[in-house]
Amino acid sequence: MSIFKGWDVRSWLAFAVLWFVAYGVTAWVGRPASSLGKIVVFALAAGIAGLIVHALNSRAERARLITLTTADSPPVADPSPVLSAWQQLGSDPQEREAAINQMFDGRIGVVEFDTMWDFEYSHQHSLGSTETAYSSMSFHIARDLAALDSRESEFLRATYLLYNAGEIDEQTWNDLTFCYVYGDGKAAIISCEYREPVALPFSDEPGAIRYYSDAHQATIDNAAAKLLAIIDMLAQKAEVPPVVQGLMSRLHDSSM
Repeated sequence: MSIFKGWDVRSWLAFAVLWFVAYGVTAWVGRPASSLGKIVVFALAAGIAGLIVHALNSRAERARLITLTTADSPPVADPSPVLSAWQQLGSDPQEREAAINQMFDGRIGVVEFDTMWDFEYSHQHSLGSTETAYSSMSFHIARDLAALDSRESEFLRATYLLYNAGEIDEQTWNDLTFCYVYGDGKAAIISCEYREPVALPFSDEPGAIRYYSDAHQATIDNAAAKLLAIIDMLAQKAEVPPVVQGLMSRLHDSSM
C-alpha cells in the first residue's frame, strides 16, 4: 500500500518542505557530480520526506477513534436496546404485548442492542509505574431469535413484557437485554468503536465487548437470577400485576 494514500493538503505541504530540507542536506553532504548521482539524491530526499510525513500521519491517526466494523451500518450511540425496533412493536402497551408474544412464540426476527460506555482502566508503563487511563466504546450487536435456547428466549421475552408493562425501568431493561442478546459471547457484532489513548486491556472487537460484559458482570446466569428476583418481588404486591401472573410459572420452569 502506498504511503501517500490518504494524504491531505497539509501532508503534501509538509512533504514539500521536508523534501527541500532533505535534498539540500543530502546534496551538500554527497556533492554529486554526475546526473545519476543527482537523481539518487533526489529520490533519497523524497523517500526521507515521505517516511517522515507518513510516520506523523500514523501517529495522529492512532490517537483518533479506532473504528472496527463488520457491516456497513454505523453504530448507534444510544445507551439502550435499539429503540426504533421497540417502537415498531406497536403504538401502545397492548399492541406491543401481542407483538412481543407473537415474535417469541414464532422465534422470528432479530433482537439488537447498542450502547456507548465511558470507562477507566489501569495502564502499566514499561518502567513499572501504573496510571489510570480513560477511554470510551460504543458497539452494536444482534442475535437471531431462532438461535436462542428456550431459557434465553423466555427470559428475554419476560424482560420485554415487564418493560412494556412499566414494571422495570429502562436501565434494568438495558442491563438484562444486553445479557440475553450477547449470550455470553454468542451475538453477532454489527459494529464496534473504541478510543485507544494508551494500550487497552483488549485488542479486538470480541475482546472489547467481552471487557464490557465482564466489567458489568453481565452473564446469562446473573441476568436470570436478577429477573427471577424482580418477579418474586412483584409477586409480593397486594395486587400482583397481570404480566407477572403470566410469567411466574413460565420463568421458574425455564430456570431449571
